[in-house]
Amino acid sequence: MNEKQLIDRFFKDIYVDKSVQIGIGDDAAIINPANHHQLVVSTDSMVVNRHFLSTSDPYFIGYKLMAVNLSDMAAMGAVPRWVTLNLTLPGIDESWLKAFAEGFGGCARQSQVALIGGDLTSGKELNISAQILGEVPVGKAMLRSNAKVNDRIYVTGSIGSAGSALSVLNKKMGDHSQLSALQMKALYQPESRIKLGIELRELANAAIDVSDGLLHDLELLCDASQVGAQLDVDQVPVDSDMEIFDAITAGDDYELIFTAAEKYADDIERVARAFSCPLTPIGIITSEAGHVRLHSAKQEISPPALTGFDHFTQMS
Repeated sequence: MNEKQLIDRFFKDIYVDKSVQIGIGDDAAIINPANHHQLVVSTDSMVVNRHFLSTSDPYFIGYKLMAVNLSDMAAMGAVPRWVTLNLTLPGIDESWLKAFAEGFGGCARQSQVALIGGDLTSGKELNISAQILGEVPVGKAMLRSNAKVNDRIYVTGSIGSAGSALSVLNKKMGDHSQLSALQMKALYQPESRIKLGIELRELANAAIDVSDGLLHDLELLCDASQVGAQLDVDQVPVDSDMEIFDAITAGDDYELIFTAAEKYADDIERVARAFSCPLTPIGIITSEAGHVRLHSAKQEISPPALTGFDHFTQMS
């Protein structure tokens, strides 16, 4: 089966949207964004034995690639609309491609995202990436760089299950049978907080998604906003038996950290109830730029050596 046949069979009709004037099959796609909106663009890559194991189910690999891109849209308060997909394959395995396309396409359809193009090529190692495009009303995007001193810091949902799954896989030589259903879902099918992000646009001052560890990503938000933070580790919602410092540095949670003025506390509680999603206050923004202080009334604080995952300082 040649390149065009593979694309036509597995990817061409993942999701069709009337905003796409020209999609898969031409040199480039043509899309029609909504009036009075800005385009929001992000990309994520996944490399075998770096972001997933060679033994991982291709359905889950495809689903997660789409989900992590959706998480970037959620952090911006954007509506995801279109995606491109790039695959570098070490060979043609039709059953692998079928499962991958079902996972990627299933996640895309849930959020009504149209696959509009990409690239399919061969190489020594499996590498996959996607570029996602979304829309947000002009001037309404949530940014990392707008946190204000005395803002409350919130996190959506809970953290830890994906990190605990990674820990188990590292100890059990990649044996997925050792993972619980909760760990599998957290690691490979993280819930994208798209609708929640849209609702928070009018309440939040700043936001970031938790991909490389809650502590690390909070530091990135503070750095962008030129502020500091006090993180109350006792309040961080952890949904596994991980130690708190392991949970806040493990990453792969794909929840949202956001900051908001105290006057919006009641509105944020209302949003949490409406979406049946905990929005937990875990700290406060301070004027001490460049410093994230950890606080606990229950235990002595010893700051972790690493605040999160880094692709270059943690290369194998």
